[in-house]
Amino acid sequence: MRWQLVMAIFIALVGASLFAILLEIDRQGGMGLKSWVGILNFVFMQIYCFLILGIQFNFALAAGGFILFAFEATMFADSTETTLSFVYFSYHVITLFMLAAGIGWWREYVLRKDFVVQDTLRAAQFALSNQNSILEYEVRKRTNDLTTSQDAAILTLAALVETRDNETGNHVRRTQHYVRELARKLKSHPGFAHALSEKQIEMLFKSAPLHDIGKVGIPDHILRKPGRLEPEEFEIMKTHTTIGHQAIETAQNQLGMKVEFLACVQEIALNHHERWDGGGYPRGLSGADIPVSARLMALADVYDALISERVYKKAFGHDQAVAIIVDGRGRHFDPDVVDAFLAIDDKIKAVADRYRD
Repeated sequence: MRWQLVMAIFIALVGASLFAILLEIDRQGGMGLKSWVGILNFVFMQIYCFLILGIQFNFALAAGGFILFAFEATMFADSTETTLSFVYFSYHVITLFMLAAGIGWWREYVLRKDFVVQDTLRAAQFALSNQNSILEYEVRKRTNDLTTSQDAAILTLAALVETRDNETGNHVRRTQHYVRELARKLKSHPGFAHALSEKQIEMLFKSAPLHDIGKVGIPDHILRKPGRLEPEEFEIMKTHTTIGHQAIETAQNQLGMKVEFLACVQEIALNHHERWDGGGYPRGLSGADIPVSARLMALADVYDALISERVYKKAFGHDQAVAIIVDGRGRHFDPDVVDAFLAIDDKIKAVADRYRD
């Protein structure tokens, strides 16, 4: 606003000075104020006010009015000026002033209208941006709520399994961390990269605690027997793999859709007792036919069983457990998974120590 006021005053003073000079030219017999030169200069000053500078209309109107007054006052100050000549020139300059003022007003109206449209558009864009931010926040909130609910469901189901089994909650924590460490080690391996993206690794980590969910369907006299199982009892125990698989299958059928997380749980629950040489259960899969998730879980589950105390055995030390795992390479376990295990056995041992019973 300040520069517009200064510029308006400057134009008004220039106009007044110019008209005085043109009047002096008239007095010396030249073509000055009372000629086409004076009219053109007047028009130029008015256009300068209302169009070229682009100042606000109220400033332009004040400056233009002062220039008109300066022109009239300069003519009136000329003692040789006749009344008829004064009226004649006044008519023309007032008409030109009104025309210039009208053009200036119209120009500002158009500019302000365009400004209002742009301002409205900016306001709408800002409102839309805010709305998008709100929607993004709601999506993140709902996603976090869903993830929290999912995690709560996992912990609840894992706790339910623990209440029926002799194993502790720390077994669940240890095995899920073993699986994640193995997966991270193998994710760059050509034979595992397709199944071990960061998203899949995180899903494995969450799914691992439910690998034995089918044990809830095993009778207590077998599940909690304080000793080795008889052959017929072991056959019943082996059904925990298919019970878990079927339970998840039923849940997904009731949902009417496949849920990626549940499918991962289902895969691990069914296959984590398969062996690389085909001697496992329940389907006798061998080699690469065994899902990657189950191959990782198989080694993690056996290692943790070895280092844990049971009613029928004492806990093995880490080195002894590693030796047994190595002995099972290519028979019980995927050789590549065993190699990864050996490469990070310090991390595996750190997990076992951190979540020791």
